[in-house]
Amino acid sequence: METTLRVTEAGIQALATELHELPGVMTGSTAPRSGFNLGKRTQALRLHRQGESAEKIAASLELPRQEVELLLKVHRIVLKNI
Repeated sequence: METTLRVTEAGIQALATELHELPGVMTGSTAPRSGFNLGKRTQALRLHRQGESAEKIAASLELPRQEVELLLKVHRIVLKNI
C-alpha cells in the first residue's frame, strides 16, 4: 500500500510539474496551495475503496474536487501498470 501511495504521489508531482510548465496556465504571482498531504491522500483512497464519490471525498476532506479526481485517476493508472 505504501508503495502504491509513493508511486501515486510521484505521478501527481510529475503532473503538477507538467502543469506548471504549460504556458499561460498560472496567471497569479503564487501557485495555489495543494490541500493534499500523505494523510489526506491515504484517507481519500480509503474512502474511494469504500465506494465514496470524488465529490463526497472532496467535501469530507475539504479538498478541491479536481485534486481528488486527479488523485483517483493517477491511482487507477498506477494500478493498471502494476
